[in-house]
Amino acid sequence: MIQSKPVLKSYFLTGLKPTQQQFSDLVDTLLASSIQTLVYTIGVAGVTGVDYNFTSVANTTKQAIQLGSINIIPTKSNILKVICVNEAALVGGTALIEIGYSAVSASYGQANNMDVLAAIFQGDGSSHISSTDSSVYFGLTPSANWSTLSLGKWKIIITYIDSSSL
Repeated sequence: MIQSKPVLKSYFLTGLKPTQQQFSDLVDTLLASSIQTLVYTIGVAGVTGVDYNFTSVANTTKQAIQLGSINIIPTKSNILKVICVNEAALVGGTALIEIGYSAVSASYGQANNMDVLAAIFQGDGSSHISSTDSSVYFGLTPSANWSTLSLGKWKIIITYIDSSSL
């Protein structure tokens, strides 16, 4: 069962041996307070109901959007999973999706065919433990000019263990 910090500390006073239940309480509390999930939605220009939109331009140059504030993943945190779900089929072209901790990296993975409705991409971020607060970028390279695309909408779900207080 989840316990407050003072209660947990009381289990480990000098000379005391925590019981099995007290140790279980510690694990439950750590897991509940450490695993964090962030969710963002991104759409092509003109799509409503999203956190971010790509801009409409007459080229096929990759655009990358920095999600959340400047640094959304705290220091020493381990990204467990990055999931991208297509919520509205892209009309007017196909898309290469890249998700990473910089605007030019696909460190959490990349996927083709993320232009079809309900397409799901799961990237494994476990190889990246941030030494400093870090960002997450969502990049898209279209097969046609940005200005010809419509309806594309993606949900990005980032789950990580927040170890910043350790």
